[in-house]
Amino acid sequence: MQKQMPGGNGHLNDDLKLNEIVYLGAHNCAMSKSYGWIYAQQNVTITEQFEKYGARHFKVPLHWYSNNNDPEVHLYNIFEIVVAHESDGKSNCQLTLMQRALKKPESAHSRLKEIVDLSFQYPDEIIILKIESKLLCNSQKNGTEHFDPSLSSIILHSLLVDLKADQRAIILKNDTEIPTLGWCRKNKQTLLITIEPKEQRVGDLSKYTYYSYSISAQVDWEADPLKDVQSGDVARGKVNKQTGEILSPFLEIHFCPQNSLKLDSSYRDKYNSYNHVRQRFLQYFFNCIKMPNFLVADFIDQGKLSNIVDDVNLIVNSNGIFLPELFEVL
Repeated sequence: MQKQMPGGNGHLNDDLKLNEIVYLGAHNCAMSKSYGWIYAQQNVTITEQFEKYGARHFKVPLHWYSNNNDPEVHLYNIFEIVVAHESDGKSNCQLTLMQRALKKPESAHSRLKEIVDLSFQYPDEIIILKIESKLLCNSQKNGTEHFDPSLSSIILHSLLVDLKADQRAIILKNDTEIPTLGWCRKNKQTLLITIEPKEQRVGDLSKYTYYSYSISAQVDWEADPLKDVQSGDVARGKVNKQTGEILSPFLEIHFCPQNSLKLDSSYRDKYNSYNHVRQRFLQYFFNCIKMPNFLVADFIDQGKLSNIVDDVNLIVNSNGIFLPELFEVL
């Protein structure tokens, strides 16, 4: 059994199911100052997010980017999959270029490889890779206007296979039969890959990836961090419309939804502080009637987020279930 790491799960009991423990999530993990982002949502590299600050859930937004205005680029390579942060997938990463002070977007290969390599380097740790795909947004600007809808899935699949992500991918019988940590370790399947939108998950991708919101319900990430949680409503995910019961096996909650260009960055330590996160964790637990699994935040190197994950998982590991009364007095 692997030695305990901050925010890690490699030391936890084999008989616990994947959705019975908690993971720290790095929101837009690739949008870091370490990778040249001015409008950043993280400060450190993905490897540091994992090893030093406890991240085990990584969200990566993917876009097309065309270099067709670059005279040094050959015709056969006029577009590529990059990591970018904007709502308009057809814009050819115009906003991302500004967010990176006009530096070219990074290849998705580099950042995805960093995550997949961690799954091989730390084979007992369960990692969640959440891909937010804009690859179905085809346009003349990004060089994919003539793409068949299935082509982007074929190219994404080829990229993941090249990175050997499929070799570590957790294969579920269905969205509700969640395996144990021990099963995943024994079978060398420790990377749970989810994709949104669900239309992207076709062909070979459907064999080892899952629609993000079938797997995990998500609370509204724009919830005011200064206000208490008042309800168990979720923004996306499978929910019983009559009872409000969350049917997705995992629950994702968010912290620190603030503008990264805000001059006073002290709010990051406040909203990621131990007491604040514990309070909101418990509020979601009681209002959603479900333990939050993915605690997703910006700037995970600030605050005490990995301590929260370690304390919740200690309770689960020692008792076989989360007991809120033990968390409330820590």
